[in-house]
Amino acid sequence: MEAKRLVPYSVYLDEWIVKELKKKAKSRQASSLIRDAISAVLKGHENYSAGYNSGLQAAIDSINESPVASKISFEGKLISKHLADRIKELTK
Repeated sequence: MEAKRLVPYSVYLDEWIVKELKKKAKSRQASSLIRDAISAVLKGHENYSAGYNSGLQAAIDSINESPVASKISFEGKLISKHLADRIKELTK
């Protein structure tokens, strides 16, 4: 069986991501975490999509449960409805 060939690749990341990756690097988990995440996204992995969509739904639920967002309207449309509609557009 042929060994997997890994090729270095540079990306620009937000500073907070780099700080978190450095924490993972201490336990030698950073590279595999990044490889797994990128692979899941590029392959359209079901678990990634399901988790992503679940997170979006949780955000929508949180907005809909907010007493403040459900009381404020702009141009006749509740802010909660507007935000929920925008988040639904992100569904994969």
